[in-house]
Amino acid sequence: MEFKNLKSSWKHIEATKKSKTELEKMTQLKHHPVLNKIRLKLIIETIALSFLLFIYYDWFDGNQKPLYANLVLILGILTYITTNVISYVAIKNTHFNQNLKDTIHNYIAKIKRLSLFSICSSIIYTGSFLFFFSSVVEFNLEKKWILLFGVIVLIQAFFWSHRVWKSWIKKLSEHAKNLC
Repeated sequence: MEFKNLKSSWKHIEATKKSKTELEKMTQLKHHPVLNKIRLKLIIETIALSFLLFIYYDWFDGNQKPLYANLVLILGILTYITTNVISYVAIKNTHFNQNLKDTIHNYIAKIKRLSLFSICSSIIYTGSFLFFFSSVVEFNLEKKWILLFGVIVLIQAFFWSHRVWKSWIKKLSEHAKNLC
């Protein structure tokens, strides 16, 4: 009996009319909540890293470190920021084809490339920090073990980051298979 009532109610509901501009606004990627979170993260990271670029020379004794160590740190930070901006723009500017299947496969291929660039830029960024802070350190056995432990932890972090990217891409691929 409930099903018949539900069915009857469904038939008598008046559909609200949406204008073409409202429908276009609803389907634009720039209003997507995940994209908004990525943009917010990008803005916060860019501001924080830009601030770090302005203060590192005084706060972290950049003047006492070799010029090449300063350049490596600056290039590492700029590489990280640039990769994040390029990734955001690439995700935001998805081109839709007439064929949904091709669009989804192109999008997944793009995400795979972005994951590789993201992990590589993270490695460069982290390596530049390690290089900068260890450029004037005289390593004894204890400091070498500490550095080795830090590098092992970072390798594990990159491994887990790779696994997370792989998991996301796998889920995306499964959803694509279900759609097509």
